[in-house]
Amino acid sequence: MSELLTPAEIIDLTGAKRGYKQCETLAASGIKFVPRCDGKPAVTWTAVNTALSAHGPSIAANDGFNIKAIQ
Repeated sequence: MSELLTPAEIIDLTGAKRGYKQCETLAASGIKFVPRCDGKPAVTWTAVNTALSAHGPSIAANDGFNIKAIQ
């Protein structure tokens, strides 16, 4: 398994097909990447997981799920 995300995985992660939008989305999310010569980002799973772990608790704490509603 490669440490780099595949082009399809970057599309899934960012929701964007164009390289410049992928780069904008990654930068806004705090995910470090290297812009390639073709304008698309090269990003590793380590960079993604590091950024997600930095935001993890605040996102999970406000996921909209109300456990008290089903009790």
